[in-house]
Amino acid sequence: MEGAADEATLDVKIKARHCGVLQFRGVLYGVDGPHGGHPYADITTPARTVHVR
Repeated sequence: MEGAADEATLDVKIKARHCGVLQFRGVLYGVDGPHGGHPYADITTPARTVHVR
């Protein structure tokens, strides 16, 4: 099954334990074999910066 990267979404809730600046990035991994194999980074999103007070 193949599809474009903009067809899927993911919502994640994270609880920060300290104040400061956090950066998050999403990475979609693929594998090089039909039944698994070695993973490789297929798509990487730009970093998103969050300021925690």
